[in-house]
Formats: sequence, C-alpha cells, structure tokens
Amino acid sequence: MGSRLSNLSVRPGQKNPIDSNTIRSSSLRDYTARAALNEAASGLQRRHGWPVRVYCWFFGYDLEAAASCLITLHSTTGNYRYGDEARQLFVDAIYMFLRADKHLSPERIDEIKRRMILGKASI
Repeated sequence: MGSRLSNLSVRPGQKNPIDSNTIRSSSLRDYTARAALNEAASGLQRRHGWPVRVYCWFFGYDLEAAASCLITLHSTTGNYRYGDEARQLFVDAIYMFLRADKHLSPERIDEIKRRMILGKASI
C-alpha cells in the first residue's frame, strides 16, 4: 500500500512521488538510486574548510573527481544505453579517487586512468 506516510514531505492534494501504487517498481528503484547518488555527490562537492582540503591533498583524495563520477552515474541511472561495463568503470574510478582501491588490480587502475584521461565519451 502506497500511503502518504511513506513520504512526509508531501502535502495534502499533492501526488506522492514515492507512492508504489502509481510508480512502476523499476522507476521507483531509479528514483531511489538517483536520490542516493545525488546526495552522495552533493556531500563530496560541499565546500570544505582548509583543514579538510589539506588532509585530502596530503593523502591523495580527489573529492571533486569522485563527485563527478557520482554525477555521471546519476545521469546514467535508468538509461539502458550505458552498459554494466561503463557503470562499473565509474564505480571503480570512485574507489580510485577516494583511495579505496586496494581491491582493484594495478591493471584495472591503469585502465581507469587511461579511460578517464581519454574522457567519458570513449566509454
């Protein structure tokens, strides 16, 4: 049952965008995924103070590049023109930019760097 209680920001008379009775399940998944990716990208793009910027520079974190990849994933959500390989490239690039890439092989990291330098259009 899709009730108004599932989204408290909906006012009386408004259509509930998260009402599962009016939205197909795939659209609901796309909506939820887009919202989560947008929130994560916004958090990374937020203007951080100089201590955070120095820390990220010192340890090699690239928050802007990771946010850019999240925005690209946000844009491709629900668009079946992009395959799983292209999406996985961006997911792995996010790991690389946030220095959480220990599970990736050196060859995969080199491939990500090469493809990111060539640009997203080459995907």
